[in-house]
Amino acid sequence: MHPGVIPRLVKIGRIARKHGFDGTLRVQLLPEALPETIKEKEFLFVGFDGKGVPFFVESWDADSALLRLEQVNSERAAKELEDHDILIPAGDELAQSKVTLAGCKVYDATLGFIGTITRVEAYPGQTMLVVWAEHGEILIPKGLVRSQKLREQRVEVLLPEGFLDI
Repeated sequence: MHPGVIPRLVKIGRIARKHGFDGTLRVQLLPEALPETIKEKEFLFVGFDGKGVPFFVESWDADSALLRLEQVNSERAAKELEDHDILIPAGDELAQSKVTLAGCKVYDATLGFIGTITRVEAYPGQTMLVVWAEHGEILIPKGLVRSQKLREQRVEVLLPEGFLDI
């Protein structure tokens, strides 16, 4: 992100409530948002009046959905963030893919239904869709995606002949 550029933001969840007295927050992610979308030592945004205010993530415990933000170190400060949206930059292709594609059904033009996307992973050189298919997990390069119909939770791919035989 370039200095002075305001990113378009996408919602991945909300701050449900404070947790304890030290500023820790209990987070509720959207069902399609993956916990690894929130990263320690990086920024996320909290929605206030339709705008995203950046906060630095001090710590994130995905198992218990507990979040610590820099400069939120009291019960009062945490209480002010309750019920506010958690946002990430829409330009972060991998993070956005993780949010929007998880749970989508994958269809091939020739083979029909392949499986359901469980997550999106960054591999050296390309982003991969991790798909749970009939015979287990398969990886499909994101470059093979022909179309995404997110309202229908449908992703169409064009797999090379023999791709699933490997």
